[in-house]
Parts: sequence; C-alpha cells; structure tokens
Amino acid sequence: MNDDLLAPVLSANRNALVSIYSATAMMLTAFFGGPFAVIALTGINSHRLGRDNRDAAWLFLAVVVTLGVLALVYRSDHLFTAIALEPVPQNILIRAFALLLFGGSYLLHRRYYRSMALVGIDPPRALPVALPIVFVGLLLLSVARRLVQQ
Repeated sequence: MNDDLLAPVLSANRNALVSIYSATAMMLTAFFGGPFAVIALTGINSHRLGRDNRDAAWLFLAVVVTLGVLALVYRSDHLFTAIALEPVPQNILIRAFALLLFGGSYLLHRRYYRSMALVGIDPPRALPVALPIVFVGLLLLSVARRLVQQ
C-alpha cells in the first residue's frame, strides 16, 4: 500500500498568514482621527501584508483627494448650502469623507479580511497603534485646515 496517498496535502500553516488591523479599528480610526489617520492605518496594513508597492498608488491618490476635499470644505463655507437647507458643519463633512476612505480601504483589503475570518486568525491589538495615529491624524488635519484657510 502507498501511504502517501492518505497523507493530507493541505495543512493549516498559520505562520504563512498575516493578520491586519480589524475593520472595526479602521472605522473607529477614521471616525475619530479623520482622513489622514485612516490613510496611515491603511498604509500599515499594506506594509503588514507586503503590498507596499501595490497599494502605493491608492494611498497617494487618497492623500491627494483628501487635500482637495479639505481645500473644498475649508475654503467654501456655503458650498453645501444648495444641497441642504442649512450649512453642513465642516467636521461632519470631514468625518463622512474619512468614513468613505475607510470604505475604500476595506475594499482594498477585503480578501484578507475574509481570509482572516475564514481561518480564524485574530487581528492584532489596535489600540497601541491606532491611538497615536488618531492624535497625529487630528494634528495633520488641524495643520491642513490652517494652511488652507490662509
């Protein structure tokens, strides 16, 4: 008898799988830290996956679009009055845009999120990384606001 035929071919090699920060951590970082924070955490996830070169164009585009949205929101106070009956506060628009960036980030790495859920890999603790990113994101947002409003 040939025992090699009965040996498992596929095995759960958990060392080959990389865990990235959870979608919940990404969403909370986007909500509290703004667009720069979610871009930074997306970049960290890309680095953990070894996709730095592959995701660099998306991250660069996200930064450029973020700067454009910030210029649009902070330069024109009454731009969105035509859409709503009263002006929409700027911080709500920036948070909504950051959550939109989170959606793009999730779509960028959705295959890895599904793989982590399927195999049962827990994401790393996000608090030690996300908390400083939120503070830096808020600082960058404040600096960008002052530069745009000058």
